[in-house]
Amino acid sequence: RDLYTQSLRDVTLHARENNWPELIFTPFDEPAKWAYREPRPEANRKYAIGCGPWIREHFKAACALIHEAIPQNKVYMSLHNNYETDIRGFKERVGEVFIPDVDVVCTNAIQEDNELGEKVRKAGKAFWQYTGTQSPRYSFGFWFGAWDSRGSLCWAYNWGAHLDVTEGSNWQYAWSSPFETILTPAYEEMREAWDDRRYLETARAVARTAGKNIEPLLRQIFKHVLDNQGGDNSWRRGQDPAQMDQWRAMLADAIVALTKG
Repeated sequence: RDLYTQSLRDVTLHARENNWPELIFTPFDEPAKWAYREPRPEANRKYAIGCGPWIREHFKAACALIHEAIPQNKVYMSLHNNYETDIRGFKERVGEVFIPDVDVVCTNAIQEDNELGEKVRKAGKAFWQYTGTQSPRYSFGFWFGAWDSRGSLCWAYNWGAHLDVTEGSNWQYAWSSPFETILTPAYEEMREAWDDRRYLETARAVARTAGKNIEPLLRQIFKHVLDNQGGDNSWRRGQDPAQMDQWRAMLADAIVALTKG
């Protein structure tokens, strides 16, 4: 415990002295794995036990320790599979038990409980979302925006075979090199996604300033957004991605109209 807390303090102090971005810590990835029905090794890990009931108390105790060591820093949870089916066939909420222990809840499982974001916000915590590399403009832009997600996790920036993507599992938006970041179409989609979010937030802000209600327009857009969702939080196959430009244009027109009064 002493070494754990001291390492957290050392890293945080170094980050602040060198003007790093804000650090948000988590003691274990996807802690809902505590409720998997049988502990088993992860298929792609030789030694690590990837799930089992030990995770629950470990995660809770570690979150408390992080808050104690560096109370000014946030603690984060990735909520993957909020539900687990028990031996009776009943679904149990196994991820929500950690909401009181963290400051940020980030999920890729909003489809399991559409009310999760409201539960997190009601508890006074920040609600984020994450997903893989499929359809990043849609998922990180309008899809997350439809759930009022206030931040996101990128899974994963450069997890894969680096420049050789001809084989293996590649979860990559871009590649780093000694000279520059090598961009990809997915990386550009990510940038477009955050531009879409800026249009959403700007439209809301302008409407507030003008004393106007923009929610009917947002509900109209978000209905189309949810209708276009395919598997794994991605854009539905066969649908025209130009619709995202149309949604952005609708927001732009609303911003201009509200600005003119």
